[in-house]
Amino acid sequence: MLDTAASYDLVEVSEANLPVLAKELLSALKDKVRQHMVIDFSNVLALEIDQISDYQVLLPFFVAAKKSIVLVVPQFNLTEIDSPLSLSPTILEAEDLIQMEEIERDLGF
Repeated sequence: MLDTAASYDLVEVSEANLPVLAKELLSALKDKVRQHMVIDFSNVLALEIDQISDYQVLLPFFVAAKKSIVLVVPQFNLTEIDSPLSLSPTILEAEDLIQMEEIERDLGF
């Protein structure tokens, strides 16, 4: 499910679309990143760390477009995950991460 908030697209991941969603997003996003994206894994009960790693292929498109991509993964202790992706335990914190990354980009970091 894709929901467009004011400043980002919200993609809700389910058990059903988990196996194919990263590839579907990759083909849909090539050269078309126009706003930030939050991918919400809250409804996936049996989530594995390697399944969120599949979304790293999307990162270069967001970096090139100077937009943020944040994965909401409340299932894990985020301090134990080493990932180049921005991870958050809640959607509210994902929104905060997007704002912080926008500020960093504006400041040239």
